[in-house]
Amino acid sequence: MAGDNKEAVDRDARQLRSPYDLAFDSKNQYFYVADYENGRIQRYPVNDSDNRAGVTVSKLNESTV
Repeated sequence: MAGDNKEAVDRDARQLRSPYDLAFDSKNQYFYVADYENGRIQRYPVNDSDNRAGVTVSKLNESTV
């Protein structure tokens, strides 16, 4: 599971707003979520169901994160 609150625009790594797309990296065991309203790409470990906080790997615009 990725993220906690899908309604909040926030810099918190646990919060997603308008998740748009998903990609998997099977070699390194991560999945990536395009977090549209927060303007970022978040990375999450595939096998860590207790950790809902993602790591911001790319900032998509200047007005966010």
